[in-house]
Amino acid sequence: MSNRDKVIIVTGAGRGLGRAYAERFVSEGAHVVIAEIDAAVGAATAAELRKRGGDAFFVETDIASEESTQAMVEEVLKKWGFIDGLVANAGLANSVGPCAGGFRALEIGEERRPPSRVGRQPDPYLPPYPAAKAA
Repeated sequence: MSNRDKVIIVTGAGRGLGRAYAERFVSEGAHVVIAEIDAAVGAATAAELRKRGGDAFFVETDIASEESTQAMVEEVLKKWGFIDGLVANAGLANSVGPCAGGFRALEIGEERRPPSRVGRQPDPYLPPYPAAKAA
């Protein structure tokens, strides 16, 4: 499956695994939405990805706020008119809270949910992953 010209939202994309997902999608030619609560980190990440020739668009987003999540979706739809995928990297335990309903209401092509348990309960046989996930 090619990600070229796909519009992919990555929550928590300013650092750690979220940033790694965003970098990978940009390298594959996707239009990547950096949905990040930390404005300085999110803007810097998007700027760095654009500097490398990618198409990254930062939207300050608090996934715990339905209003913030909806505003981000509206900005993405205004810019591209569609959403192809979502990487729900930023954590809310068990996908509860306002964003869960907001994202479920979207009709998108694909949703990728990275496991987040290991950020709280590290696997002693896989130390780099939990360290990056908890970062």
